Amino acid sequence: MVISLAEKTRLGFKMEVTITHIQRLEIRLLGKAFVGYRARDGWRQSLPFYAFRCPVHGYVEDYPHGYAERLDCPLCSREELAAIRVAEDEAMLAEMSAVPLRTN
Repeated sequence: MVISLAEKTRLGFKMEVTITHIQRLEIRLLGKAFVGYRARDGWRQSLPFYAFRCPVHGYVEDYPHGYAERLDCPLCSREELAAIRVAEDEAMLAEMSAVPLRTN
């Protein structure tokens, strides 16, 4: 049997993860389950992808990052990046409103 889960984020982005019951058990016991090799546009070769459980978004999948091969939730990463962009925009607007206009 296959479990297909789709989670929505505050950004409206949806990720669908399909895992078997064995993979779900593997995630509970080991923290991750191998789902296959995938390659994205611009990559030279495929990388291993793992499904794991994010405390915020539920089941997600990603590839290992860095030497420690950590798994980051891609949905959390997108939300963090969006929050940084909003904060930068707000800082720029505050800076622009603080500058007095020159009148001749």
